[in-house]
Amino acid sequence: MLRVLLVDDEKLALMEMQRLLKNIPDVEVVGQAINGKEALTLIESTSPHLVLLDIRMPEMTGLEFAEKVPSHIHFVFCTAYSEHTFEAFALNAAGYLMKPIEPTRLAAVVQKVKLMVDEDVSAEALVEDACLPDSHGLLLKSGQEYQIIKIRDIDRVESVGNHVAIYALNKKLYLHVSLSKIEKKLNPHDFIKASRSDIVRLSSIKTLEDGMATGTLSVILNTGHEIEISRRQAHSLRKSFSLDIK
Repeated sequence: MLRVLLVDDEKLALMEMQRLLKNIPDVEVVGQAINGKEALTLIESTSPHLVLLDIRMPEMTGLEFAEKVPSHIHFVFCTAYSEHTFEAFALNAAGYLMKPIEPTRLAAVVQKVKLMVDEDVSAEALVEDACLPDSHGLLLKSGQEYQIIKIRDIDRVESVGNHVAIYALNKKLYLHVSLSKIEKKLNPHDFIKASRSDIVRLSSIKTLEDGMATGTLSVILNTGHEIEISRRQAHSLRKSFSLDIK
């Protein structure tokens, strides 16, 4: 169930939003507030995934609320004013709906947040210590779509800013998690950290040869990607393929 908190200083607006949400499956309204200040207090007791809120409200506006809301909570502005769009998305709003709210647009943004929450959960699962089994699925993003990929199908993991790019089934997908966290979840018998920015599956390595720099290696994966193996990791890789006789 997607837990939703409603925030608006107009009672009729709250009633209308509640009515519209009843037609969207797997949604639970966990509370209502009349301004951002009250909403911040309610967050502690209701633990919402999503906050639907107006912008112009007394005591604390929706924009002021967005600056204070915990980063793991998604929020969508529902307002009669179009001039705050830039500010809203600069604050990482998940959506911006104009009143009167169109049911189809509300349903679409709720579905979008559901997928974002699932992605957060998928990333959070990587924090635990134990390695994930090959059959475990990760919810990964490709453009505006999401797809579940099994660990056994992953050929390579590449660090890209504060995300990782995961190469699997001839696709490049993304997960909002650090490379170090996902490294802890991958079986070291199946994967090796090639460098500071790459992890590769051993069985996906097609060819291996000396690299440009002394002591380094260069590998080509079944996917066609060529990756330089750092000097520090070259010894471990040679050992994995019994190339180091010492």
